[in-house]
Amino acid sequence: MSSPLIRLIRDEMFSRNIQVIPPSRIGEVRGVVERALIGLDVGDNRSRIIVKDMIVNLEQDAELLSRTRLVKAVLGGEEMPESFDRDVLELARRVIKAEQAILSVSSIVVGNKYMALFTSDCRLEDRVFRKGDVALLTQSQLVKGILLDCLETLKHPIVEQ
Repeated sequence: MSSPLIRLIRDEMFSRNIQVIPPSRIGEVRGVVERALIGLDVGDNRSRIIVKDMIVNLEQDAELLSRTRLVKAVLGGEEMPESFDRDVLELARRVIKAEQAILSVSSIVVGNKYMALFTSDCRLEDRVFRKGDVALLTQSQLVKGILLDCLETLKHPIVEQ
């Protein structure tokens, strides 16, 4: 594993909440690669192999760090808004919300369509919805709307009381 990413992975794995990773830390990792590429003797096959192996290892480390952070986000770990990947972590949470809406027995489903209330203006496929609109949506439309954070799935009234 690469040194800059090892520290990030270790910090992430030993913390309860999602760690703040400022853009400068990601820049540090990119700097390692840039320095290696600048110093690369393109005529030396051994040097090319070493740099290529380093990049492969960095990619594997980045995947491990990404998976760790996404698992924490999905499990409800608190993240800091200053983190460089806050948008990705928020989308992971929305994916869970979408899956929950699809599986929930309290969602209002008519045939194979889900009833939803639009909380903001939204375009889904070829349809435009306004804030306050109620619509029956396909599963695909429901998921897209939840990922766009523009709707809420309506629940059976008896469940809401």
